[in-house]
Amino acid sequence: MKTVSTVEAKFKRSGIKSQATKLWRETDHSIRDLILEKAHLQLNEEPIINYYRNPLFWWLLTNERLLIFNTDDVVFYNLADITKVELKALFEGNVEKQDCTSVHIYVKDRYIDLDLENGTWPIIYNILRFVT
Repeated sequence: MKTVSTVEAKFKRSGIKSQATKLWRETDHSIRDLILEKAHLQLNEEPIINYYRNPLFWWLLTNERLLIFNTDDVVFYNLADITKVELKALFEGNVEKQDCTSVHIYVKDRYIDLDLENGTWPIIYNILRFVT
């Protein structure tokens, strides 16, 4: 894994103005507490970026994993297990750039569509490619 500070710097330099996607250190403490209550981070695991849509859906990128909470369950993916990151809908012409709100992540033998805040796909895509 690249250093946390390098990923934070990439996010900051992007200049993306987002409401719900934030660097962990800039996230409101009440939201951080809600996420940490469910995330059960490992020893030496450091949160970097999170997307908090609402109490029923959020994701957290750490220096070791991508954790996704949806309704009642946290599913996590080790960054080392991510084999490819794509903007499938965008590249296939199914959505316009300004409407892209997901990134396609291949983890071992399956894939997931990670929901994103509108307008954040360029930096999240680049960071996920950088850390995997």
